[in-house]
Amino acid sequence: MNSDEIRQDIKAQIIKTNQSFGKNGPLGIKDPLKEDIGSLEGNLKKIGVYFKLYLIDAILLTAILFFISLLKTFKMLENLDLNNGGLMILFTIVFGLNAFAYYKFRVNLENKIYLLKLLKNID
Repeated sequence: MNSDEIRQDIKAQIIKTNQSFGKNGPLGIKDPLKEDIGSLEGNLKKIGVYFKLYLIDAILLTAILFFISLLKTFKMLENLDLNNGGLMILFTIVFGLNAFAYYKFRVNLENKIYLLKLLKNID
């Protein structure tokens, strides 16, 4: 393979990565379709922080739900009605889905940065 074919393959991969971002990215992200590596790395740091926050929240809420369910199963907690805990279950699901969305966005952004650096090194 010559360098022109490699460049074309890398550009095709960048186009596929751009298509995976969709129309609306997560909160706090400015234009992930740019080709500027510096701004993309800044976005990657923001995405990493948001991902960690949502992941910690999802894990924490899941642990609380598990603990409460365990206590209810062994009848150690009689005064709490789990039917009223639907809001906490909803928040757990929402935080889990947001953590997954930010993870997916983060991986795609990392791939794009890597491909842009590789394309820059080839030129």
